[in-house]
Amino acid sequence: MATRANSGLARICNYICVVLMLVILIFQFMPFWHYTDDEETFDTSIQSYVWFPGEYRELDDYLEEATANEDYEVGQIIGMPILVLVSGAVGIVLCIIKAKSALVSLLPAICGISGIWGFLAVPAFQLGSNWVVSLVLCIAVLLVSLVSLLSLAKKEKA
Repeated sequence: MATRANSGLARICNYICVVLMLVILIFQFMPFWHYTDDEETFDTSIQSYVWFPGEYRELDDYLEEATANEDYEVGQIIGMPILVLVSGAVGIVLCIIKAKSALVSLLPAICGISGIWGFLAVPAFQLGSNWVVSLVLCIAVLLVSLVSLLSLAKKEKA
């Protein structure tokens, strides 16, 4: 009976992770940085900047100035968004297909850890309008995935 309960807990946690990762991914594509350049206002999402950095020279200048980093390049921030995108997208699919498996909670954990790392370690992300909400979502997905992984450990122990 404990095994069935642990499987049910893993399924619930995986579905919660799906919702959280979906929201995280949506936030990655919503306007994140808001900046002006000579009377014109710009809005740029994290993912559009990562995949099309050549189109956002004004954002480069803004981030360089705001972070006081004269050698600023987009390459300094691409790790977190790519990890979040890949682990989040694959995690959503696997958490739906293999909902009863606690092992698939590793992908939401990777998504959460990489998001937490990026938002806390990279000053450019702290200039975004919703970085705190994104950080809280990453913490939440990590915690829920850990509950699922702990249910797996409990199941293996039993």
